Amino acid sequence: MVKVVTEFAHWDRSPEAAVKLAHRALGRLEEHPKVVVLLASQEYDLPAMLPALRMLLGDVPIWGSTLRQIWHPEGRPSRSLQVILLSGEEIQADTRWFTTWEQAEEHDLTRWEDSTLWVLLDALTPPAPQWLDWLRGHPGAIYGAVTGNAAYGHPARLCAGHRGGSGGMALLALRGLQASAAWATGWAPSGLLVEVTQSHGPRVVQFNGQPAAAQLSAWMGAPEEHWRRPPLRELVRLYPLTVETPEGMAWYAPLAVEQDGSLRLTLPLAPGTTAHLMVGSPQECLAAAQQAARQALEGLASQRPRLALLLVDWAWAHLFWARPQAVHQAVRQVLGAEVPIVGGYTYGPLVRPGSPPTPVQVLDNHLLLVLFE
Repeated sequence: MVKVVTEFAHWDRSPEAAVKLAHRALGRLEEHPKVVVLLASQEYDLPAMLPALRMLLGDVPIWGSTLRQIWHPEGRPSRSLQVILLSGEEIQADTRWFTTWEQAEEHDLTRWEDSTLWVLLDALTPPAPQWLDWLRGHPGAIYGAVTGNAAYGHPARLCAGHRGGSGGMALLALRGLQASAAWATGWAPSGLLVEVTQSHGPRVVQFNGQPAAAQLSAWMGAPEEHWRRPPLRELVRLYPLTVETPEGMAWYAPLAVEQDGSLRLTLPLAPGTTAHLMVGSPQECLAAAQQAARQALEGLASQRPRLALLLVDWAWAHLFWARPQAVHQAVRQVLGAEVPIVGGYTYGPLVRPGSPPTPVQVLDNHLLLVLFE
């Protein structure tokens, strides 16, 4: 029988914080965990917590990352730490942390063919297209998120197994735990088509022959120089671009406006690309969150999830700044009061929406909900 126990801390940021939570969780779990997941806001140094956790737990796979914000049990986003313990005879796990794509490229993904692969990729770790292309070699399901604080240049603090540090990618290969996932968005085309006329890697330099920041000023009304500094340099994530492809719509949301006025993206947009400018609706986002919750529930055999992982794009935090609990509450209304909800805000979910070798996609401005039974 699979058991799940979660613990939460709001203020304690000491290296022993995770140990305190894990000790409390062990008392409730009443057996040794098979996997430990750590999720925290950017103020926490997760790798520094690993030695003490090892003293308590031994050689248990540990996997986690810092996110922009973490869900408080009451539903609001917060600067906090979550510890999740999973146990059960069926569960098996393996973890890896790669700091460079070359390290990952040398790893044989086929050894995990019977596993669901969970991925945490730092938003500032290049080159993102190569990382995602390499992940195509995994023959099973893939879920995860792009993490860190890209707008202010803070890489994600990742951990996997005995190791951890800044940047790169943390992987968890998990077997024996059934999951059902769904994703959705409340963003729709604004009706404005734009052409990328100049770009360098993941930076869009010009739209329609004009500097990117100048085009933002023309579209949104604020002076161009305001888009190069807070808060607008980060609020630009509210206006993603989508490109029509044979596989569907590809999403490209800005991480931030650079000092030179260009837009930094997770994935590159080639010059000559025509894209739709998208806008978000709070009402549509709440409807999308509940749609994803219902769809994920339908994928469970028992309809009684033990845990819900809710990963939401950072753009939603801006959209719901005045109602920070609204997204969590919308999901809670569908799942019920007894299901623990963990996770937080990221720079977009990572999913493989089909069978291998379907590409792994970054679903900017989306919500991803994964239910475990």
